[in-house]
Amino acid sequence: MTAMEDFDYKNYSVDKVREWVHDVLQTEATSEEIADAILDELQYEVEYHMEAMNKASGVLARLKAKRKAPDISFAKASDWADFWNSQPGPNEQTITFS
Repeated sequence: MTAMEDFDYKNYSVDKVREWVHDVLQTEATSEEIADAILDELQYEVEYHMEAMNKASGVLARLKAKRKAPDISFAKASDWADFWNSQPGPNEQTITFS
């Protein structure tokens, strides 16, 4: 095996997250600033990939000629925000992540 084949990108990336957490906790950044930065980056990633998915889906639909462009409805960033910020209905349970 070459050195490149021995390289484990997953472990490298996880180690970088650990280093980043250690580094940011040594700064004057507040817990709110740190949490906001993480949330902002995750939201950006979601929106970026949703846009790419919507674009690919639109092209695929046109190529398959199963749908016409005006009839295609895609999720918007505001839909995603509404989803994450909504409260459970009377018949739904609250989901928590730990």
